[in-house]
Amino acid sequence: MNFTAKLELTDYLNANFLFAKTLKTNHYFPSIVFCFFISGLTMKLLTTEYFYFAEILFYSGLILTIVFFAVTFLQIHALTRLSWKKHKSLRDEMTFEIDDNILNIKTNLVESKISWKTFIAYSEDSKIYLFFHSFNLFTVIPKRWFSSEEDIIEIRNYLKKNEIPEYIFSGKHKLFSYYIIPLAVGLISAFIFYYR
Repeated sequence: MNFTAKLELTDYLNANFLFAKTLKTNHYFPSIVFCFFISGLTMKLLTTEYFYFAEILFYSGLILTIVFFAVTFLQIHALTRLSWKKHKSLRDEMTFEIDDNILNIKTNLVESKISWKTFIAYSEDSKIYLFFHSFNLFTVIPKRWFSSEEDIIEIRNYLKKNEIPEYIFSGKHKLFSYYIIPLAVGLISAFIFYYR
């Protein structure tokens, strides 16, 4: 598989938003805040005795969650645009030669031959692939660069053959850790406070 392409700012933004989804730490804070929200909501429904305390929990949880996601969104946008402006090499034309063993990338300045075995994980969405060399270093390949769906299937076959695991925010264990446990903690806290 051979093709020549250039990154656009939208590709770089998509890559950084997808990368943010892979960071488990991004979900710890809203999970804690979710406990406040659920505790406050439950207490509001159960009783009026602790009305003001319930209001504080409920609205602080709601506001902090909204602020967290708004700040995260704006931060990714700002930092990505700053990096794009600063590193002009990101906009260089790249030539790719890909087979089941090697991913070869050429620009006007460098040539990199990367074995599939060096990637520790990959992540994808409908627009882009990220191939991780380490936790915070990855190669970006937008799916729009592929000429057909068969090329994307071929990439998936390479990933499967080289046993490269998928690394995305999904799966029952992560759903359980970030949302089910906080939901349970919030409900239990509210009932303990109400029946104490």
